[in-house]
Amino acid sequence: MFGLALVLAMQGVPAIPADSARMPDDSTRRAQRLEAVQVTATRGGAAAPVAASIVTKAQIERRYGGEETPLLLARQPSLTAYSENGAASNYSYMRLRGMSQNRINISLDGVPLNEPEDQDLYFSNFPDFANSVESVRIQRGVGTSTHGSASYAGAVSFESIAIGAVKRGGELQVGRGSFNTTRGSAEYQTGLVGGFAGYGRASAQQTDGYRENSGNRSRSFFASGGWFGARDVVKLTAIGGISANELAYLAVPASELRSDRRANPLGAGENDLFHQQMLSLAWTRTLSERTTVATTVYGFDA
Repeated sequence: MFGLALVLAMQGVPAIPADSARMPDDSTRRAQRLEAVQVTATRGGAAAPVAASIVTKAQIERRYGGEETPLLLARQPSLTAYSENGAASNYSYMRLRGMSQNRINISLDGVPLNEPEDQDLYFSNFPDFANSVESVRIQRGVGTSTHGSASYAGAVSFESIAIGAVKRGGELQVGRGSFNTTRGSAEYQTGLVGGFAGYGRASAQQTDGYRENSGNRSRSFFASGGWFGARDVVKLTAIGGISANELAYLAVPASELRSDRRANPLGAGENDLFHQQMLSLAWTRTLSERTTVATTVYGFDA
């Protein structure tokens, strides 16, 4: 799938979030303002007549432990989530105001992530996605959301890490949990150097799952790079993942659960293998103090 998005923003220069202004020099502040245009243009402001909440980077870092994104967001009002295997990874889903996620507009920096086939998004195809997210806005109900029928229940808008406003550095994460769950992640960001900035993350995780024969083996990457001029930003973003899931979607009779809480009628060897990639190229230009134009070309492969 390929698409083109054009945004004309005239609401003034976006403010710099408190937890994003980590480098106070003028070039970094200008880069952050331009990089935020495509996100703020697809999110209703504080005065918009819609119910919404925002999960900040600080909250994500405090709560996130490698689980798939719907489980991370389950604490938000009117949002529920579950996974088929009873653990943090494998197929997981969310509902907003009781409606399934193929009625939720899900986007990254304004680019729709819902598949054109059935308007759904399978977060298991993007494992460790939340590790590269700056903020999440959950809008409940129709309002400022876009992209067709998937906007009926509301919108979940992800903002990627603002590569023009972070310091150079890297991070290595290693985790171990129940049911032979392991996760490893390595990331590096260059900071703004000579008008250019880049960010990259690679992750791998696996679990046996709580239910029998419900394991997951997955790999993912997230990369972005950009050029930041006095009035322009050109930013390339690529994300992708591959996930091998054992199946656990069938229900179990209550009589069987009383003797074995981990029962799964699907036996060993029942599994699938899916991959998905997204590539976007965004250009943002400041026309005046209060007017900015942004356009994005993007494509999917699944």
